[in-house]
Amino acid sequence: MTWNPLVNTDYWSLKLKKVYFGDLLLVTSASKAIIDSGTSLLAMPDLEFNNMIETVRSEYNYNCFFDDFNRLYACDCTREQKENFPPLNITLSESNTY
Repeated sequence: MTWNPLVNTDYWSLKLKKVYFGDLLLVTSASKAIIDSGTSLLAMPDLEFNNMIETVRSEYNYNCFFDDFNRLYACDCTREQKENFPPLNITLSESNTY
């Protein structure tokens, strides 16, 4: 278990330090992250999300698309691609990376 100081108590907001997708640093306009143990979804500003999806497509050759039925993005990939899918590392506060 790790502890992160709250930026404010609205929505359990924490300082967002940096985000890596694999070895690539994702540039983001967000300075805060909202944590919620009751959700399994990831939300982020549209521009940064679209850049991340484009990175997945171009750098890693994944077929990512919007699934109209589930209203979510999905990446259709081979077994090998699934096994080698790059980690998403989010650093909160100053040094707690998840």
